[in-house]
Amino acid sequence: MQVAKTFTIVVENVNEAPINTTVTSTLGQQSFPDNAPKVNENTPVGKTVGTLQALDHDEVQNLTFSLDDDANGKFTAGSQVTCHNITNIPGVKTKCTTLLQVSGELNFELSPSEDILVRVTDASGLFHVQPFQVAILDVNDQPSNITLAGGDTAFIHENVNNGYVGDLATTDEDANQTHKYSLINNGGWKFILKNNKIYSSVSANLDYERKSEYTIGVRSTDNGIPRLSFDKTFTVQVSSASLVQLFTYHM
Repeated sequence: MQVAKTFTIVVENVNEAPINTTVTSTLGQQSFPDNAPKVNENTPVGKTVGTLQALDHDEVQNLTFSLDDDANGKFTAGSQVTCHNITNIPGVKTKCTTLLQVSGELNFELSPSEDILVRVTDASGLFHVQPFQVAILDVNDQPSNITLAGGDTAFIHENVNNGYVGDLATTDEDANQTHKYSLINNGGWKFILKNNKIYSSVSANLDYERKSEYTIGVRSTDNGIPRLSFDKTFTVQVSSASLVQLFTYHM
């Protein structure tokens, strides 16, 4: 004689680790596909790259975000996390979001991309770790220095009108940049600019005994978009003709 009996198996809910961490362009400065974040170089600290989103099978979860690898301090996960229950994704009950933000200097010329590792942790300590590569986009950098005759000080003999003082050169982090110069202080019309070179003017009449030193100001503007400029002040020292003649005689 056979006996049949029905049993009920109760499946108990247990806490599960968060799943499926993504980064979207929501609230970021650039539009990008999910999980392909982009941000401009030189972006100020505190600005948003995009929105981090994490899902969890369990209801009523308060997830936290942190970076196991923050690219040497260049990125951080925001401290404000928003969590709510959802029903539009099968098997998923909780969605939490926070911001991915810039926290250090981003320099395309030094590194065109940075790798980060995002950890999402639930209240029980279970976690999910997801790697992302953040693309750093090149933008125009401001010129960082100007030299005159190779330095900050140049020299010219007195009584030399239309005399060559020195070449101008610009230091710029961007490759293949050209620079246009302008005189923003010509030393009281004593100096002129021609073809990226500084000369004494045709009516300078420099006199060592009257004035042995002049200050001029130069602006270098690059051809990037947008155009950026750098200003610098130089010293032009006037040499005494008698001292030059004396030195030449003894040579």
